[in-house]
Amino acid sequence: MLKPKRGIPSWLHLHLVYELLVQYVVSPDTDTKTAKHYIDHPFLMKLLDLFDSEDPRERECIKSILHRIYGKFMLLEILGSIINGFALPMKEEHKVFLARVSIPLHKPKALETYHSQLSYCTTQFVAKVCRLADTIIMGLSKCWPVTNSQKEVLFLGELEEVLDGTGTVEFQRCMVPLFRQIARSINRSHYQVAERALFLWNSDHIVELISQNRTLILPILFDALQKNTTQYHWNQYKERKGKCRELEEQRELIWQRLEAAAV
Repeated sequence: MLKPKRGIPSWLHLHLVYELLVQYVVSPDTDTKTAKHYIDHPFLMKLLDLFDSEDPRERECIKSILHRIYGKFMLLEILGSIINGFALPMKEEHKVFLARVSIPLHKPKALETYHSQLSYCTTQFVAKVCRLADTIIMGLSKCWPVTNSQKEVLFLGELEEVLDGTGTVEFQRCMVPLFRQIARSINRSHYQVAERALFLWNSDHIVELISQNRTLILPILFDALQKNTTQYHWNQYKERKGKCRELEEQRELIWQRLEAAAV
């Protein structure tokens, strides 16, 4: 029987160490504030490096541990700073992580509980590599909520942040399906969704992107804005509070900006 090489721990010993870590993380007696002093950025970076292990059992253990840490210590908050520190050119596995982990995290119903941290992560990807903007935008389009209005408001807010960091080339790759979705949001019966979609025109960068590609985008928007103007679908309470007047002023401002962009 072959003995393990000296200095290289056997899987039996490693597994015990990982099991102890898991039990510490999931224990209800674990104090989060104390644990944060030890489960910090350097610790997590070293833990992520262990995914390079040749032993599939170890990789599976690391995956389980990271999942437990995420549930306990809000790993997304730490992940944002990790993304910010990615070296360039960005590794392929980081792009895969964006497509297979970060974007699908927009699907759960509980998105509101961690959306601000997730949104920060996606914008950090764009800040690092602007070419990833269309990947994120198309990914958001595929996850776009249909019946959850509050979730759609969150999507529109994140979309604005991503577009503010999007270049012309990346924008042109996704602009048609993107603005078809924005047009649908403008015509939503929920006033907060429609209002948040209209607020996209408060961004000078987004208006400039529209202006550069007005021949394709404006026909999509004109139809949506026309329906939005002629159909009163705001709820009565907000009508009594003068919400329609504010929205009318917002629409008028957008028409003016679109007319200026079309010149």
